[in-house]
Formats: sequence, structure tokens, C-alpha cells
Amino acid sequence: MYKTQVTGVLLLTALLVLGACAPTTAPEETAPALEETPAPAPASEEELVEEEEVVPIPASAPEETVAPTAEPALITKDASEMVLTIADFEPGWVLPSAGSTTKEDARSAYHVYFYDGSMLPYPPVIKNTTAVYPSVELAEQVYLDTVPQNVSLENPKIGDASFLDISIPQNKLLVFRKSNAVVWLWLQLDTFGFNDLKPYARIIEAKIKN
Repeated sequence: MYKTQVTGVLLLTALLVLGACAPTTAPEETAPALEETPAPAPASEEELVEEEEVVPIPASAPEETVAPTAEPALITKDASEMVLTIADFEPGWVLPSAGSTTKEDARSAYHVYFYDGSMLPYPPVIKNTTAVYPSVELAEQVYLDTVPQNVSLENPKIGDASFLDISIPQNKLLVFRKSNAVVWLWLQLDTFGFNDLKPYARIIEAKIKN
């Protein structure tokens, strides 16, 4: 019996030794499977438009509309309606002549001549010529051509443009333009300086306006 026990012990020991010497193979490690991330779907045109940065366009100021300059109304009256008459003078003045005259390029022209019968034998004389032209531009040029140079002038402020030539005290000339009409007024032989052309010019200006 003892022999049998010894044999069993020896056999067990041998088995243990063989088990310890046998190579141990480590189990292969299996890498965890990577989850595949699905590729993003391409953006639609609407999404692309939304993603683009929208730069606001500044509103431009509305263009200013410049109103056209109103052309002055042309005078259509005949020149004979815009001259001095005997009714515009004090008693004693005389109208020896009146009638149509000629002014280059004028549509109509009229001339009147007065003198103060109370101041004979050398009475003061007032002459008046009014001319109507087809356009304001032509009347302006006629007026400018009338302005004397290098003499004493005053501005009586009558009509659209005016001057008073006082270079010779006894013989004055007042010229003014109103739209397309030009008016000439002469005062001659005013030895005592009793007369002033400006009131007569304003009388004619009022006749042009009416």
C-alpha cells in the first residue's frame, strides 16, 4: 500500500512539472471594431445660400431732382403800349411827335418825344423809346451793348437790369431791360435839374407788367 501511495505522489509530481514547463500562449487580442462614421451629406443649394455671409448693400440716397429754372415770360405787347403818354406828365408838357421807329432785330419799337412848354425858349426834353425783342437773350445783348464805358453810372434798380448815365448833368440817359423789352429814356436840356428820369422809368415798367 505504501508503494502505491508513493507511485501516485510521483505521478502527480511529474504532471505538475510538465504543466509548469509547457509554454503558455496568450490569447490573441482582438482590436475593438471602429464604428464607421457616415460622411456628411452634401449641403443643398438652399443651405449654401444661407451659410454665405450676406453683406448688406447701403441704400444710396435718392438722386436729387433739380427743377428746371423757369424761363421769364416773354412780353407780347406791342411797344406802343409801353411808352410814356402825355397823361404821365404834369400840365404844361407837350407831345410834338410819337410813332413807330426801327430797332435792329426788334419785333416792335416805338418812340415818343415831349418837352416842357412852360420852360420856353429852352425847355427840358424827355425822349422815350421802347423795343420788344423775340427773346430775352437778344434783349440782354442789346442792353449790354448800350452800357457806356468809363463814365459815371448809377443803378436805379428798375426792371431786370438798369443803369443811369449821369456823366453829363444836363443830359441824362436811363436804360433798363425787363424780360425781352428794352427801354431808353433821355432827359435833355435840364438846365435847372428840375426833372428826374427814375419816376418816368417806373411808370413804363408798370405798363410792361400790366
